Amino acid sequence: MSDTDTATRLVGTGWDEHGNDTAQSVLTGTNLKVRALCLTTPDLVVPILFVPGIMGTRLKMKNRDASAWFPPENTWEGLVTVLKHMFKSAADRQKVLDPNNTEVDEDGPARPDESSKALLAIAPGATDAERAKWRGWGQLYGKSYGGILSLLEKSLALIFDPASQGKQLTATWKTLVMDKQDPAKLGAQKPFTPLQEVHLRDAADVLYPVHAVGYNWLRSNKESGEHLAREIERITGHYRSKGKICDKVIIVTHSMGGLVGRACAQVPGMADRILGIVHGVMPAIGAPATYKRIRAGFESVEQVLLGRDAAECTAVMANAPGPLELLPTAQYKTQSEKGLRHWLRASYVKTNMQGVVEEVDTFLGESDPYADIYLNNTGS
Repeated sequence: MSDTDTATRLVGTGWDEHGNDTAQSVLTGTNLKVRALCLTTPDLVVPILFVPGIMGTRLKMKNRDASAWFPPENTWEGLVTVLKHMFKSAADRQKVLDPNNTEVDEDGPARPDESSKALLAIAPGATDAERAKWRGWGQLYGKSYGGILSLLEKSLALIFDPASQGKQLTATWKTLVMDKQDPAKLGAQKPFTPLQEVHLRDAADVLYPVHAVGYNWLRSNKESGEHLAREIERITGHYRSKGKICDKVIIVTHSMGGLVGRACAQVPGMADRILGIVHGVMPAIGAPATYKRIRAGFESVEQVLLGRDAAECTAVMANAPGPLELLPTAQYKTQSEKGLRHWLRASYVKTNMQGVVEEVDTFLGESDPYADIYLNNTGS
């Protein structure tokens, strides 16, 4: 085989106390030609901060090792969770999921894939687990978010294929970005200028370490946004301490995490520290599922912790500002046969004046749902 045909192995890069790149590899025999590739880190660092949705962050009891919300990562953990919480009353659930007595748990199972392990090496820590924990990966529900964290870490670090010595785009960027820039197929509301490879070469000269920023989703999004702002300062400060240029971050959110990101941008000075935000299904004008949960409870294993019916669910959610901030606003409308109507509909059957049985729809909260429904204490 020629040198260009040999296999390539990515070697993890670390930093010494002065911020210099370090790497360690093992030589192979002449009969096993594997190219060891060490990627040096750029001077410019733009951290990617991933902010999860509601219930996507592990919570523990303050000043205790007891769990408040540890979403099960596998079938066995799910069974243990069910047995542990099956007979808890509404009052018990309210005590466990008290916004004032819970905090983020950092010790969840963070399992980066092999490529991510090499790229995570620039984080402080002696082991893969310690480095992933420093990046906040252990704060999130691994079963839901572990894959996207690894995908972001690998894709943003390897825009160009190392095996081609940086001459060709990786398959991910070619197929998911460059080959799909048709405004019509993307459903774009207005034309845009497609990315060129030269733009990606500029982007490849930046380091994008992926951090997870969990938050106590029982508390208000305003408080969580302030927590995110503090994390921005802490994370960028670390990279600057290593001699890197690091002033701005990119925030990627999922669901309620979008409200946290939006609240963070309102913190004085933070708008200038956020280079951009990518939202995934942000409930900007509310989520009707919140009303359903309060009225009918949860399904699956979540019902064992958060509530099986209205009584159990209300005991938790009615005392938690975060979930209540997901209730739909007056801007939330739905398309019906009668046109655009409010999202909350009650259906019932009645007999009309002609003796004919008919189904009737009543739309509630046509004006302001906060005044008409959420703050209505009349019992009507």
